[in-house]
This record gives sequence, structure tokens and C-alpha cells, in this order.
Amino acid sequence: MVETGPPSQIDFAGLTPDEAFAVLGNEIRLDILRVLWNADAAHEYDDVSDIAETISFSELRRRVDIEDNGKFNYHLTQLVPHFVRQTDDGYRLSGAGKQIARTVIAV
Repeated sequence: MVETGPPSQIDFAGLTPDEAFAVLGNEIRLDILRVLWNADAAHEYDDVSDIAETISFSELRRRVDIEDNGKFNYHLTQLVPHFVRQTDDGYRLSGAGKQIARTVIAV
């Protein structure tokens, strides 16, 4: 039988659950995850593939609607590398980020 609901255990990418929830307990950070989730919805169930849409820092900041570069950068760096991957082309969700988005944001 194929499981279609949220995963029974979330991989917090090396963080304890308390650490993960502390990182995720901010609306700006959740907005960043939402934007990245929506940008890569075609790969939403593929936690291991490196084939994913990326968004540049400036485009991601624009979509999250934060004008202050420093404030936005602070919150983005709290998500990297556990929930967001930084590549030469921009930012995308990590496997753990996809799990969190699927479990918390997309519901």
C-alpha cells in the first residue's frame, strides 16, 4: 500500500525537534518555505532529487515581501542548510524542507 499522508516521522536534518521548531517558529521563515514550496510544486514528493527549481536571493526576498535585506538574510540563513539549500543558481528546499512544507505548510 502506498502512503499518501504526511510522513510518520519527520527528518529534522540533524536538528533535535526542539531546535527544529525553534528555527521554524517564525512567520518570515515559514513564508520562505511557502514560497520555495510553491516554486517547486512539481517536485513536491521527491525528497532526494537535486532536480529542483531554484530562486535567486532577490527574487525570493521579493516574493516573501521583505524590504530589509539584512532582516531577510538573517531569517534565510537560519533555514540553511537544514531546510533550504543554497546553490550557485539560488535557493531551493532540502529534503527536510520538503517534508516540513508537505506536513505543515501544504496541509
